[in-house]
Amino acid sequence: MTGPIDDPLVARTFQALTDPAGPERGMELVCELLCELGLGDSALVMIVEPDQLHLRTTAVAMIDSDRLRSFREAQRSSAVRVDSSVTGSAVTTGDVVLLNDIPPDQPFDSPDAFLTFQQRHPTRHLVVVPITVGPVIVGLLVVARFDNLVAFGQPEVERLRSVAAALAYAVERAALVVRLAEANHVLDSIADAVIAVDENRVVTRWNHAAEMIYGIDRSDAIGTSLGDLLHIVSHETALLDEGWDALHDDQTWRDRVRQVTREGRVVDVEAVVRPLGEPGTGFSGAVAVNRDMSRTLAAQRAVAERQAFAEAVLDALPGRTCVIGNDRAVRAVSRRYVTEGPFGDGEGTGPDVGADAMAFLEFQERSRSSMGPVVRALRSALDGDPRVVDTEVPGADDTWTQVHVSSFRGPGGGALLTFVDVSDRKSHELELAHRATHDALTGLPNRALMLDRLRESLGRAHRRGGRVAVLFVDLDGLKSVNDSFGHAAGDELIRLAAERLESSSRTVDTVARVGGDEFVVLLDDVDDAREAETMAERMLAMLREPLEPRPGIAWPAGLSASIGVAIADGVAAPDAAAVEDLVRHADVAMLIAKRAGKDRVVLDTTPVRQSGQDHA
Repeated sequence: MTGPIDDPLVARTFQALTDPAGPERGMELVCELLCELGLGDSALVMIVEPDQLHLRTTAVAMIDSDRLRSFREAQRSSAVRVDSSVTGSAVTTGDVVLLNDIPPDQPFDSPDAFLTFQQRHPTRHLVVVPITVGPVIVGLLVVARFDNLVAFGQPEVERLRSVAAALAYAVERAALVVRLAEANHVLDSIADAVIAVDENRVVTRWNHAAEMIYGIDRSDAIGTSLGDLLHIVSHETALLDEGWDALHDDQTWRDRVRQVTREGRVVDVEAVVRPLGEPGTGFSGAVAVNRDMSRTLAAQRAVAERQAFAEAVLDALPGRTCVIGNDRAVRAVSRRYVTEGPFGDGEGTGPDVGADAMAFLEFQERSRSSMGPVVRALRSALDGDPRVVDTEVPGADDTWTQVHVSSFRGPGGGALLTFVDVSDRKSHELELAHRATHDALTGLPNRALMLDRLRESLGRAHRRGGRVAVLFVDLDGLKSVNDSFGHAAGDELIRLAAERLESSSRTVDTVARVGGDEFVVLLDDVDDAREAETMAERMLAMLREPLEPRPGIAWPAGLSASIGVAIADGVAAPDAAAVEDLVRHADVAMLIAKRAGKDRVVLDTTPVRQSGQDHA
């Protein structure tokens, strides 16, 4: 998460209401703003007429221009009565009217012209929010969705309440000078503190709201210097004097200040101060309208605390975590996500808050085939699938990341992605898997892996029309080496033999250790028996090369082996019997070589039994 939670809608609403063209134009800009932000297909402000019986549409905006023209025609030909309108209950009760999934044929209590408009353009979802000044309902904010399938939710209703409050605030302040000219009981209907002072800063007006906010009775306040009642502790004295001097120049001063009463009560207010004075008579004082922001700021602090708590929880989760909204954008990230990146590639290597997470993962999928399950799991989670998916994704330098994907049940829904570095565990698992299929002394494939590769080789040979050869290699005289020079020398001799066999084989071939001094070489794809014999002779010659002295090891005079060669055609679907039979033929040929005097190659000439499907 980054930054405090802040909805810029209210700020833009206040900006629109200060349009120099006047308040009605400002209200129209607010309606356009609501449509622009996608809160509704249409938005309008209706003001209660002085007769308290009719509603007048002051501002309207719609996404569809043809629909807007149709509405304006209905508006010109009809007046809307409070007691005959679908919005009438909002005026009479002061409650928000929320209608979702309105049937197309549901009748509306409206004038005929508006009924015609409704029939042509059925309203699917509707919100009506009262615009109130103190206890008085002065108008309505009406937002509708015609074609949008998404119903209004409570968060949207709360945002529209904020806009309605801003509209009420604008209406209230526009009539401020008129209200001050009225009696105190009119001022007392205002929910904000209204304080008027003369040119010497002595209080001349102090309404009921000021009494409630500051805890000071009107009788105690009027006639007293404002400085004896309230002290502003959030601004320097020089700055306050500068603001007072600006009032002499007929300028309005507005700011958010913290005030402390003489009894020690602390109040945070949003203050708007305007100069007073008749034309030609000069400056005669000022009037301040102070809105108590204490509860609002307390609520903001509570939100900030909740957000800090949420950030702490997010940072406490294992791995690198991010929250993705239903719009596919990243909504929040943990600290480790920021500093390490989702795949541990470093800071700035993952999508930041507000970026399209799905686009990032789809791009990763082009270079990492293992990202496919992650992308599919995220799509499902955003669609509300409650299943949890864990996928392991390989990275550079033998790194592995486990991606945990689950649906997110927070406000607005979405998905939760956690990236955990599992490189150590994966390395251990791969090491265990390697040990299960490889010889511990030489690192060569063991018998089980060799037989599996031989089965695959026979299948390939069948598809390509080739042949497969097996060389069974048995070192000569290893027992005498162990007896004469020790098992350490024997082990070193086995490792040396493995190295020489590998160096004399092709990259497509497999050299495996299948016993104490026994090796099997799988020749993948040979033309005939002569080629297999030639390769076996080359390996035997490599084994015969002189042994280099090794410190601490007494070598025998030389190294030799008995090699048996067996060759077979490919098999369409080789089974275990076909594989074992080919190895057995090579083993028999090796035994013949050993009985014939060792240090030689013998080719098996008996037919190799073909098991499984017929060979090609």
